[in-house]
Amino acid sequence: TNALVREKANQGCPEGCVIVACEQTAGRGRYGRQFFSPVDSGVYLSLLLRPTAYSPQQATCLTAAAAAAMCQAIEAVTGQQPGIKWVNDILLHGRKLSGILTEASMDGESGGLEFAAVGIGINFRGRDQFPTEIASTAAVLEEVTNLPLSRSKLCGAILDEFWDRYHAFSA
Repeated sequence: TNALVREKANQGCPEGCVIVACEQTAGRGRYGRQFFSPVDSGVYLSLLLRPTAYSPQQATCLTAAAAAAMCQAIEAVTGQQPGIKWVNDILLHGRKLSGILTEASMDGESGGLEFAAVGIGINFRGRDQFPTEIASTAAVLEEVTNLPLSRSKLCGAILDEFWDRYHAFSA
């Protein structure tokens, strides 16, 4: 989803573009690590941001804002209280529930950010699809809550929480 957001950014798409997918065929995390994201098992989304007042060093703030927004949204939707493993992992009951990957393009003239892509992947259901090496360390949201959950409702809650933080920081 980040690759698609970067493509949209390079085509001039405005801030606020959101790409949501049911599957990622090349999901990845920091340092090029693979993020396992099979079909219909997770929430995979990326946001296009064009922050005018951010330096490249402040891109970490975007990841922190996304992490805080995700924790608030997950708690609001499920009643569960996830935590942040600084700065880009969300844990639930000590297991990894989610990862965040923020990528940015710098404007060579101004030294500021031209755009940023904030990607979010959440293990929503389908532990049986996970490789054995991560099945024991991954949290799966529907398993923890034992509730039927809506991916759309969770996406909406994450976006609402994120935009509130982003606009507050940008002001």
